[in-house]
Amino acid sequence: MHLLNRATIRHFASKEDGFLHFVKEYVGYRHSGFLSVVNVRKLGMINKYRGIEVGDMVMQRMEEGLKSILVPWDEDIVFVRAAGGEFYIYYPEMTLAQVEIVQELFKRHLESLSVL
Repeated sequence: MHLLNRATIRHFASKEDGFLHFVKEYVGYRHSGFLSVVNVRKLGMINKYRGIEVGDMVMQRMEEGLKSILVPWDEDIVFVRAAGGEFYIYYPEMTLAQVEIVQELFKRHLESLSVL
């Protein structure tokens, strides 16, 4: 699994820019793949009512869950934790059915999280 590190990202204005540049270069020699965005729509509310520490904990648990789910599937999957409660994921050379399975596993992981 490719994780974009700070050395890679610091050359860009944001993690998002670094991720998109990496995927663009990566796709340059690959011809198939899927891109998805996971967005925690209620992150602002979590931060407001439970505190930023709890919001950060939720994001950390999501990131750990993503790693645990993505690593067994394909070592070439690329993802980055972006600002505003988003994760960008690039699935190179996977079928739509495989991507949907991975997304369902991640959805189940998210539903199992508790912020209490």
